[in-house]
Amino acid sequence: MRWSLLSVRFVTAIALFGVITCGSLLAALIAFQELRGGFDRLQNRTLPELIEAGRIAQYSQAIASTAPQLAAVDSEYARRTVTHEIDDQLRLLDEYLAGLGVDASLADGIGEAALAPILAERDQLVANLDAIDETVAARLAVESRFNQKLGAMRSLLERAYGFHGAVIDRAMREVGGEIAPEERRSVAAVNRWLETVDRMLLEGVTLAGIENPALIRRNERRAGAFLDEAESGLSATERPPASVMREMEALLAAATPMLRGPESIFASKARLAALRRAEAGLLAKNKMLANRFVGASRDLSAALQRQTEALSARFSNAARESALMLAAIALLGALGVLGIWLFVRRRILTRLARLGRALETQRSGRDAAIPTDGEDEITEIGRAARHFVDAVTEREQSLRAAKEEAERLAAEAEAANRAKSVFLANMSHELRTPLNAIIGFSDLLTDGRAGADKTSEYAADINDSGRHLLLLINDLLDYTKIEAGQRELAPAPIDAERTVRDLERLIQVQMRERNLKIAYAFPDDSRIEADQTAFRQVIVNLLSNAAKFSYEGETIEVGARRDEAAGRLALWVEDRGIGIAPEEIERVLQPFHQETASYTKRSGGTGLGLAIVDSLVRLHGGETQIDSVKHQGARVTVSFPLLSAEEASASREDPPAEAAAQAGD
Repeated sequence: MRWSLLSVRFVTAIALFGVITCGSLLAALIAFQELRGGFDRLQNRTLPELIEAGRIAQYSQAIASTAPQLAAVDSEYARRTVTHEIDDQLRLLDEYLAGLGVDASLADGIGEAALAPILAERDQLVANLDAIDETVAARLAVESRFNQKLGAMRSLLERAYGFHGAVIDRAMREVGGEIAPEERRSVAAVNRWLETVDRMLLEGVTLAGIENPALIRRNERRAGAFLDEAESGLSATERPPASVMREMEALLAAATPMLRGPESIFASKARLAALRRAEAGLLAKNKMLANRFVGASRDLSAALQRQTEALSARFSNAARESALMLAAIALLGALGVLGIWLFVRRRILTRLARLGRALETQRSGRDAAIPTDGEDEITEIGRAARHFVDAVTEREQSLRAAKEEAERLAAEAEAANRAKSVFLANMSHELRTPLNAIIGFSDLLTDGRAGADKTSEYAADINDSGRHLLLLINDLLDYTKIEAGQRELAPAPIDAERTVRDLERLIQVQMRERNLKIAYAFPDDSRIEADQTAFRQVIVNLLSNAAKFSYEGETIEVGARRDEAAGRLALWVEDRGIGIAPEEIERVLQPFHQETASYTKRSGGTGLGLAIVDSLVRLHGGETQIDSVKHQGARVTVSFPLLSAEEASASREDPPAEAAAQAGD
């Protein structure tokens, strides 16, 4: 209780009116002092203890929830970030524990029995977090080494593929000429040896998606068997040309340390899998320790709460006794009515009038100081009024900011309208160009002004313009239908690798004209669940773009990888061609946009291919990613949902949907 309050002043004034009430007033003051001390204790000690005990449970839960984030990091920087966050939470937790440890109520034994288990559980929790951090650091180091070895293994596999292709090309060139039987046997032996090396290297490359230790050991055994076969086959091979023999020996020498020994790729993968299992065990232990820590802190909270309830009951009894005493004293207060009235008029009514005039002035829009002098209830009212005025001022500022935001949105809408006008202008140009060609050449044919030698040429120009116009309109209608939400999907099981290989024939003309090749890199199981027509349209657009923008004589790479965690298959088409500038990568996914501003380009096209690809992929819940280096090539990656376990088992019993569709093509 504060003596500056008006209620306390009234009690003091009444006590001064007579000697008769002095003893009663003294007793009342002692009771009030006791209440004040009790409430101060509740406010300054007991309630903060309860709050700190609650915060201990809160921060223990926060630390428990941060531990999975630590185990899920994929880089050293992320690990340090999460570790610093955990350190900050532990520091706050220790501050609260230290505050409880020095408190007098705990020294009295109220919460002392509960504080010792909290400290013990805290130490175990911190030790477990340190173990998680050490395990994560070790896992990141092993994971980095494994990725380096996996990259080296993939490079070696590509080298083997290239060498294999060179041997096959050499054999094909010599088919038409005279070749000795021993030369034929040598080429066949080299091919068999290279097939063994390919299978051996694939056992290491496929480790990226394997976590089961038994499967890792299975791949290691297979790779070792293939390596033994390759080593014996190298010495038993009929002597090929010296250059071929040197390359074979170099391949085997590079592959051996990767596949055998304590530093092989299989050993690294096994260590990585063991560290991940250790992380899972430590996370489970972290959860258990956090629950025990929270239970101990709740025991402390319960003890403090019981103390608070006991103090509250004692103070309530004292308050009732004081109320009875004041009721008796009130009978003697009639003599002080005049003095009290004067006091009320001078200390209350006058100040309230000043406060009312200030508020009226503020309401009329003029600035006026609101009186907030003193430490009583009227002062609190004045402060509340001042806060209200400040809140109104802040609201006016918020309204002003909202108005400015509305003006900004209007400006953006105007910009969108201008973009629409640019789009219509570009569409007008795209439609007029082939239409003018069709009308112009057909007028020449109709008027008979074209000679016999020009008739076929003009007819071909009309045909080309009509096809270009039809392609533009078809692409535009497809894109419009997709964006309008009218394109319905019919998901079905699809073998992605088989479908892509079948669609290769649609771009054979372009590939032969530019001397292009396609290399495939698919996992063992590449079945997805997608709309067959949409999937074929996505693949045809990506293959056409790759063939269109690749340099002559290059190889287009088509591959995929399974993402079991996300349940998706990431499929990519990579070309070695002109590439896309970094600032243009996001814009090429917009309709009618290619890297140049003109719609008439050497490579042709409507600029809708990638926009349609992105829209169809998003309809399947996936995303389109473009990685490119200018003048070096581009990779477009799309993702589709993997075939579910139920659909996979059904597809083994029933013929796949795409096979039926291909039979009807």
